[in-house]
Amino acid sequence: KAEQMTAIEWLDYRRKLTAQNPQANYRVIYNTSGTFLTAAVVENEPIEFEVSGQQIVAHGLVAESVTYYYQTSVRDEASYLLAILNSPRVDGLVKPMQARGLWGPRHFHKKVFEVPIPKFDVTSAAHRRLAELGGECSTKVAQWLAGGGRGKTTSIGKLRGMVRQMLKNELKEIDGLVEQVLE
Repeated sequence: KAEQMTAIEWLDYRRKLTAQNPQANYRVIYNTSGTFLTAAVVENEPIEFEVSGQQIVAHGLVAESVTYYYQTSVRDEASYLLAILNSPRVDGLVKPMQARGLWGPRHFHKKVFEVPIPKFDVTSAAHRRLAELGGECSTKVAQWLAGGGRGKTTSIGKLRGMVRQMLKNELKEIDGLVEQVLE
């Protein structure tokens, strides 16, 4: 029998909104579906943008139904997880578990949790190097975007390819380290 819920209860189904910590300094987010697993670190700081000529300042981030997230107050931990989730190795491990659509593999959902990703260990040289590389890649991409590197390209797939090409050396090192930490 279907349970009767108010609109507010439905929005916060299984406490997926109210369980989020607005004080967490960093959120590692990844897409629930798509051809490739893609992650980003979002810092908890105000973001200014313009809509129809009006400046808007947004505070914080709420991850909803199409975004999975991990919250932390430790930058290195966020960068470590970012590097792992964006590694071609992890994407390759998840691919066979994904549901397939008309255009190939689609949904990630919780399949990522089936990859034995170890918790960040500050005493591990491999973990620290992954964190460093994750931070370097984020900085490099942010500078490239700020400098107009994408040009007039709006296709997410083409942009992803451009970024992967730009980070090919870093991704190669990340993949080697990810293989090492997943053993």
